[in-house]
Amino acid sequence: MKKKITQLKEITEKNFPQLLQQHEWVVVEFYTDDCVVCKQIEPMLLQLQKNYQRINKSIVFGKCNGQKEQALARHYMIMSVPTILIFQRNDGLPMHVKPEHLKERLEEIL
Repeated sequence: MKKKITQLKEITEKNFPQLLQQHEWVVVEFYTDDCVVCKQIEPMLLQLQKNYQRINKSIVFGKCNGQKEQALARHYMIMSVPTILIFQRNDGLPMHVKPEHLKERLEEIL
């Protein structure tokens, strides 16, 4: 029986470098606990995660709490939430994607 994916990986300053090394693609939503829109887009992110991990095992979807992980948020200049970044292994510049364009962008690059 396959494990059902019910949540996004919680990304921290500690585990982020390892995720970037282990996966060809890392999709990160920066959020805060009080962000209503962040909560509204989570089902979409979970569905995309389910769909794309079936096709490409080298992609991981995660979320990073910008209030708790302030160093990461500052490093990637997160000014508002939700902010979605797509990272490709060995590429220092992430792609900044609006939530409503995420599916189309993933279709273009994968």
